[in-house]
Amino acid sequence: MALKLPVTVKDLPEERVQQRKAQGLNPLQAIVYTEPGDVLLPEPYKRAAEKLYNFKYRSDDIVVTTYPKSGTLWTMELVWAMTHLDQFQLPQKKHTNERVFVIDDDFLDMVNVEKAKQKLAKVRPGPIDEECLTLQLAEAATAPRIIWTHLPLKLLHPDLLNTCKVVYVARNPKDICVSFYHFLMELKGRFFSGTFENVLDAFIADNLLYGPYWDHIRQARQQKDNPNFHMMFYEDMKTDILQELRKLSTFLGLQLDDAMLLKIADYAHFDRMKSNSELRPKLLNFEGNHCRRGQVGDWARIATPEAEAKMDRWIRESARDLDFTFKFQ
Repeated sequence: MALKLPVTVKDLPEERVQQRKAQGLNPLQAIVYTEPGDVLLPEPYKRAAEKLYNFKYRSDDIVVTTYPKSGTLWTMELVWAMTHLDQFQLPQKKHTNERVFVIDDDFLDMVNVEKAKQKLAKVRPGPIDEECLTLQLAEAATAPRIIWTHLPLKLLHPDLLNTCKVVYVARNPKDICVSFYHFLMELKGRFFSGTFENVLDAFIADNLLYGPYWDHIRQARQQKDNPNFHMMFYEDMKTDILQELRKLSTFLGLQLDDAMLLKIADYAHFDRMKSNSELRPKLLNFEGNHCRRGQVGDWARIATPEAEAKMDRWIRESARDLDFTFKFQ
C-alpha cells in the first residue's frame, strides 16, 4: 500500500508569485510549494510527489543528495568512479545521465520523453506511463544504482536511511548564493532577469527552488549518527580531497588505496568536468555550464558591503543551533 505524502503540495499564492517576479525569477512553468516545509518546486512535482516519496530503494543503492549548487555533480562523479573502477579510466564513457538516475528530472523538465520511452521499452515490456520516466527507468534497472536528488530528506521514502547509503554534501551559503546567481545568468533571461542582490534576497526569503536552505541542512545534520548517512562539506573537499575520499571509501565499504583515490580525484577534477561535456547532465532548458569556478570564497569577488552585512546577519540568526561552523575561505 502506498505511503501517504507527509506534506500537501499547493499552488504558490499570487502574492508570492509577484514577490519572486520582483526578484527577477521568471519560471517557464508554475511553481508549487509544500505545506509544511515551504519547499518550492516546479508544478510537475505535484503529480510526481507521491511516486517520488514511495520510490523503493534497494540495499545496494547509493543516494547522493545536496542543496543545489553544493557540489552534487562533483560528488556524484567521485562516487561513480569509486564504484566503477573498471570504467572510469576508459577514454569513452556514457553521459552522466546514462550512468546515474537523476530522479528530479521527472519534475524539472529535463527528460527527453521519447528517448526515455525508447530506453524503457528495451528493458521493460508493456505500456509506458509518460509520468516519472526516470523513476520507471530506475525501477527497471538491475545493476546497483546511483541516485541523485536535491530533494530534502523528508520528501524521500521514510525507510531510505534504513535501506541504503546516503551521501550528503553541504556548502557554505555565501558561495551557494554566488553559484546560484551565475547559474541563473547562464539561463539567458528565460528564467532570470535580475541582479545578484535579487538572488540574495530570494535566497534569504526562501524563494529559490528547494529552499529553505537551513531546513535542508538541518534535516541532513539530524542524521549525522546514522551509520547509513555520510555528510561531507564542500570546503573540506576542496582543502584535502584525498582525506575526504578516504572517509568516503570507508563509508561505502570499499578498500581503495591512496594511489587509486588520487586517480579518482584526478578523473573528477573540477577543470576536467568543466571542459568535458560528457561529465555534465543534459538539461533541455539550459545551454550553459554547470561547472563555473568551484572555488571556496567566491563570494568576496561579487558581494557588496551591504550584501555582506545582510548575509552575515541571516547566517547568525539561522545557524545558532547548528553544531558546526561553515568555512568561508
